[in-house]
Amino acid sequence: MDVHVVCVKHGAKYSADYVNKLYRAVCRNTTRDFDFTCFTDDRSGIDGAIRRMELPRKDLQGWWHKLFLFSPDFAATVGPGQVMYFDLDTVITGNIDEYMDFESIDAPLAILRDMGARNQQPPAKVNWGSAVMSWPVGWGYPIWKSFSRDVGQEMRGKGHGDQGYLKYAVKPEDVVFWQDILSGNSQVISYKWTIRDPNRGTPDPPIPPGTSVICFHGVPRPHEVSNLSWMKTHWQ
Repeated sequence: MDVHVVCVKHGAKYSADYVNKLYRAVCRNTTRDFDFTCFTDDRSGIDGAIRRMELPRKDLQGWWHKLFLFSPDFAATVGPGQVMYFDLDTVITGNIDEYMDFESIDAPLAILRDMGARNQQPPAKVNWGSAVMSWPVGWGYPIWKSFSRDVGQEMRGKGHGDQGYLKYAVKPEDVVFWQDILSGNSQVISYKWTIRDPNRGTPDPPIPPGTSVICFHGVPRPHEVSNLSWMKTHWQ
């Protein structure tokens, strides 16, 4: 199975350094073969080993560009296989082979349960997080078809951005949460709620054992805590 690791860089929110560090982190933390593509409106500064593709829609804003990844044009660009998507503010700290190996016919989309939700809440009862996703190339065309009919209306009308739209457009039975399928050695966690908040007053809070992926949703961003010892090791 071909694995296509994908990220999206739009505007000035994240520098090319974020793309390069994500690419290097994937290289360090998987034994699987993969290609790496960044869809962007500015290729400058992005490592030449990374496939750089133009964002095709000028009428989309910010995170809404992620929904293009469910389009036929995206599928034609990357070819058959499995999509492994990461937001740019994701820090990889351990082996991600379990993520790269995801393949499910019964529930084709692996996505995050909202980081603030209790474990075991089902997809229909909780918000979703789209910072880390995987699905087979070509699955999800109806998502893009319905969204692209009137992107302006959809961006205005659906709360919680692209992840809110995915919850609206995808059947709950087609979704599995990463938190429910990963082993204890490959966990995905929130920096704010799992590392920062329980360790207020601790100048260099550690990573919990078994952590492979850390999501920096919102503030702070990774570069704002780059002085932490584990960031110096894993975000480079």
